[in-house]
Amino acid sequence: METPLVILLLHEWGLVIQAVEAALTGLDVSLQTASSLGEALLRLQHHPVDLVMVGLSPPAHSGMEAIRQLRGIMPDLPLLALVPREIPSLARSALKTGAWDWVGVPAEPDELRQAVRKLAAVGAARMPGEETEGPTALASPADEDHGVELIGSGPRLQALREQISRLARDERPVLILGEEGTGRQAAARAIHHESRRAGAPFLGLQCVGTPPELLGAELFGSVEPSAGLREGRLQTTGGGTLFLDGAAVLPGESLTRLALLTHTGEGRPPGVPEAVGPDVRLLFGAVLSSRHPGAVAALPPEFVARFRERQTLEVPPLRERREDLPGLITQLLDRLSRAARVRKYFSREAQELLYAYPWPGNFQELRFIVRTGFALAEGETILSAHLLIGGPHRQLSAQTEQLSIEELLEAKLRALLGRVNRENLRGLYPLILQHAERPLLRVVLEQVQGNQLRAAEILGINRNTLRKKLQQLGIRPRAE
Repeated sequence: METPLVILLLHEWGLVIQAVEAALTGLDVSLQTASSLGEALLRLQHHPVDLVMVGLSPPAHSGMEAIRQLRGIMPDLPLLALVPREIPSLARSALKTGAWDWVGVPAEPDELRQAVRKLAAVGAARMPGEETEGPTALASPADEDHGVELIGSGPRLQALREQISRLARDERPVLILGEEGTGRQAAARAIHHESRRAGAPFLGLQCVGTPPELLGAELFGSVEPSAGLREGRLQTTGGGTLFLDGAAVLPGESLTRLALLTHTGEGRPPGVPEAVGPDVRLLFGAVLSSRHPGAVAALPPEFVARFRERQTLEVPPLRERREDLPGLITQLLDRLSRAARVRKYFSREAQELLYAYPWPGNFQELRFIVRTGFALAEGETILSAHLLIGGPHRQLSAQTEQLSIEELLEAKLRALLGRVNRENLRGLYPLILQHAERPLLRVVLEQVQGNQLRAAEILGINRNTLRKKLQQLGIRPRAE
């Protein structure tokens, strides 16, 4: 069973959200929604998607700004603009700003489906990375950032580099451990580049998310009735290095065959003579739990036992190499500045926030935060307000906590009206009311575990009125 296509719809109008849902009915998609750019960025930080749809409902400047910032943060993310049919001129502006394509709304179902299929296919083809093609090939979200994870001069990183150099001189398999986002693939690539196989291909395969029944054929090859023998990755790597990340999800039979290969070379696909064995260096990746240090995610003990201490490499989490943070941040910022041809800097407060944060998402989270801050900052200074640190439940500052809800809304509205072009501003009143209603309904429903009858009582409105508002605002309450 294939993984559903994940789509994020950034739109403020519930009726448009419902129309898109109806148009995509029957397609194998998972549709998520966000009502603001900030909410969309927080979702993207923790939940990658295949495609983003951005609504350009009047006033269209917010949608254009969302396209501009998303393009700056994630240049390879497919963006589809939803353009009101009565304002076709917005389509050209959206494409110039960074959208890959556009569809008029109200959308014809066939037209929207065709655009989704096209952008999903183009997006998959454009995923960066030096690895060979294939549904399980690993790809970094920013190819130009390869290897930045290993920049630094702290003692933990120095020890890691020494281990990499030692392991590169060996031909035995290596088990690379690390929390999510620490840079297991970067360590695997470093071993490859320092080894005698540096001139041969390096292939990273992400086992997680690939159906188990396909993993065996993907690795070892298969005999297909129509095409005959199809070689697996072990054969096509051609004297290079094969990195299997997320090895814990490999079927038991595949782990057994790989274990035999690591010691005897018995990794032949069906139909290949015994004298021919794959010439490949095997590296395995597994996730370490941040809550339970030293715990390897679900790898069979007998498989782990095959790797002696000298053949195991642990990539340290970012919180244990804080002395490397300034260099990592500087490198990421320099690369972004060169690519955009605009020099930007972090304010003192922003730097203090970056250095104090524990980075549970490690380098992957750091890269996202730096890229997002760079895109959100309109001037040369990146402020602490531009840093989406801490996820959706980030603690409010002490100053903000002292404000009443009315004062907080007033401050936000003043800031909003100070940034936009008021000459073209229309329909602000219902738009602001929607922004106030949506979080209110979400919080109340969350507090009563989705019980709409109790939520209506707390809000002082009729239950049917509540249901109507939930539909209009595109809010999906959990089942009662």
